[in-house]
Amino acid sequence: YVTRIVPKVGTFFSGQRLAYPYLGTSIAKFLDQPQLDAILISVGFKKHRAVPLLQGIICLSIYDKR
Repeated sequence: YVTRIVPKVGTFFSGQRLAYPYLGTSIAKFLDQPQLDAILISVGFKKHRAVPLLQGIICLSIYDKR
Protein backbone atom coordinates (compact mmCIF):
# COMPACT_ATOMS: atom_id res chain seq x y z
CA TYR A 1 0.00 0.00 0.00
CA VAL A 2 2.59 2.54 1.09
CA THR A 3 5.06 1.72 -1.65
CA ARG A 4 2.55 1.37 -4.49
CA ILE A 5 -0.68 3.22 -3.80
CA VAL A 6 0.44 6.26 -1.78
CA PRO A 7 2.99 7.46 -4.38
CA LYS A 8 0.38 7.20 -7.14
CA VAL A 9 -2.29 9.05 -5.16
CA GLY A 10 0.22 11.70 -4.09
CA THR A 11 1.39 12.17 -7.66
CA PHE A 12 -2.19 12.42 -8.88
CA PHE A 13 -3.08 15.18 -6.44
CA SER A 14 0.20 17.11 -6.47
CA GLY A 15 1.47 16.50 -9.98
CA GLN A 16 4.92 15.91 -8.43
CA ARG A 17 5.95 12.38 -9.37
CA LEU A 18 9.36 12.53 -7.67
CA ALA A 19 8.00 13.80 -4.35
CA TYR A 20 6.49 10.51 -3.14
CA PRO A 21 8.61 7.41 -3.92
CA TYR A 22 10.75 7.95 -0.78
CA LEU A 23 7.69 7.59 1.45
CA GLY A 24 7.58 3.79 1.69
CA THR A 25 11.26 3.44 2.54
CA SER A 26 11.04 6.33 5.00
CA ILE A 27 8.10 4.77 6.84
CA ALA A 28 9.83 1.39 6.95
CA LYS A 29 12.71 3.03 8.87
CA PHE A 30 10.46 4.39 11.65
CA LEU A 31 11.16 2.99 15.09
CA ASP A 32 8.45 0.97 16.78
CA GLN A 33 7.41 1.85 20.34
CA PRO A 34 9.75 -0.58 22.18
CA GLN A 35 12.74 0.56 20.08
CA LEU A 36 11.98 4.22 20.76
CA ASP A 37 11.55 3.53 24.48
CA ALA A 38 14.87 1.69 24.69
CA ILE A 39 16.81 4.47 23.00
CA LEU A 40 15.29 7.31 24.99
CA ILE A 41 15.51 5.49 28.33
CA SER A 42 19.16 4.66 27.64
CA VAL A 43 19.97 8.38 27.36
CA GLY A 44 18.18 9.37 30.55
CA PHE A 45 14.54 9.89 29.69
CA LYS A 46 11.71 8.39 31.72
CA LYS A 47 8.55 7.40 29.90
CA HIS A 48 5.58 9.38 31.11
CA ARG A 49 2.88 7.94 28.87
CA ALA A 50 1.92 6.87 25.37
CA VAL A 51 -1.27 8.12 23.77
CA PRO A 52 -2.55 6.09 20.80
CA LEU A 53 -4.20 8.22 18.13
CA LEU A 54 -6.20 7.47 14.98
CA GLN A 55 -7.18 4.03 16.25
CA GLY A 56 -3.57 3.12 16.95
CA ILE A 57 -2.12 4.15 13.60
CA ILE A 58 0.12 6.63 15.37
CA CYS A 59 1.16 7.08 18.97
CA LEU A 60 2.17 10.22 20.83
CA SER A 61 4.94 9.26 23.27
CA ILE A 62 5.62 11.59 26.17
CA TYR A 63 8.87 11.36 28.13
CA ASP A 64 10.39 13.32 31.01
CA LYS A 65 14.04 14.11 31.52
CA ARG A 66 15.04 15.13 35.00
